[in-house]
Amino acid sequence: MVYVAGDGNCFYRASSPASYGSQEYHIYLRICTASEILTHCDVYDVNSATALPEMVESLPSSSVDSLLTDALTPDAYAELAHLYAFSAALGVVFTSYMPMSSAITTFNPYTRNVVGRRVRPTGATCYTVMWTSTTVPARMRDFQPNHFVFNFKLGGNCHREVRIT
Repeated sequence: MVYVAGDGNCFYRASSPASYGSQEYHIYLRICTASEILTHCDVYDVNSATALPEMVESLPSSSVDSLLTDALTPDAYAELAHLYAFSAALGVVFTSYMPMSSAITTFNPYTRNVVGRRVRPTGATCYTVMWTSTTVPARMRDFQPNHFVFNFKLGGNCHREVRIT
C-alpha cells in the first residue's frame, strides 16, 4: 500500500499513482471528474431515467450539484458516484474494495469493479483503491469509510488520454 494523506483528496491521491506515477496530479484528476459530471449530469442524477444503473442500485448519492461542487473543491471527500465519473473521464476500470467487517455482514456496496460510462469492462482492472477510515471506531459496527488508499497496481499501463464526449 502507498501512504495517502487523509486530507479529503484521498481518492484522487490514491488514484493518481496508477495513472501518472505520483500523487501530485490529484487536482487534475478532480477536474477531469468534475468535467465528466458537468458534461453528463443526467448520468449522475439518480432520479434521471438515464442514470447509471450501478449508482441507482447502490448507496444513496448526493445531488448532481453537490457531486460537482465536491469534485471541484480541494479537500472535499469523494463518494461512489465520483468513482464512476472518474472511471468514465479517464477510460479506466479499477476495483473499489472495502474489507468485510461486522458492520457490513451481507452485501458490501463498496466492493466492486468500477466501470464508468462508455468504458469497456473487458480485461483486468488497472488497480485497486481500498476504502478505510482515518479513525478506529470503538465498535466495528460503527465503522464509516472516509478514506482511500492505493492498494496495488495489477499490471499494465493504466494511463488513458482524457476524453470528453
